[in-house]
Amino acid sequence: SPVVEGRALPTYAQETRRLRELHESYAWQVNAAIGEGREDLVRELCDDFLARSLEIQPDRPSVLLNLAQALQAIGRHEEALQACNRALALDPALAAGYRTRAAALRDLGRREEALANAGQAVRLALQDAGAHADLGAALAAVGREQDALECFDRALALDSNLAFAHHNRALLLARSLLSQMDVPTRA
Repeated sequence: SPVVEGRALPTYAQETRRLRELHESYAWQVNAAIGEGREDLVRELCDDFLARSLEIQPDRPSVLLNLAQALQAIGRHEEALQACNRALALDPALAAGYRTRAAALRDLGRREEALANAGQAVRLALQDAGAHADLGAALAAVGREQDALECFDRALALDSNLAFAHHNRALLLARSLLSQMDVPTRA
């Protein structure tokens, strides 16, 4: 290992092993807390795990993306957006980073920016069914239903079991049928 200021720096492999061990030790605790319905404990464990992960590898895009996804999942969208921005600054080709940033932007009500990020995710990962489904959702959110249906169809051509794409495609078709019947729908 390289030495800086008299101390050995951990190698990438050592850091990766420490992250994997850390993940395994938290995973069973989080699963147990979920099983007990302890959302407060799940959030606490996730916050602690992510903080410790960042201590081990603060500039690893995948760690920052995990942080962003966890923050997004617990409704901390602005912080998720910041973590995505950091991850994408380190790795601008990280398609999952654009997908997660699109979700955070969508949940912050910034639909046009969400659409741009979902589009970038598809450009970076043309064979990713989830990216196409996310783009479909972003297009639907800005009122481009026909384009959204095409994205859901592309997603399902790539992965016919993608529930998110089936669900959102069915919702769009149902809304379309209801509007043709002049039945009011919720926005």
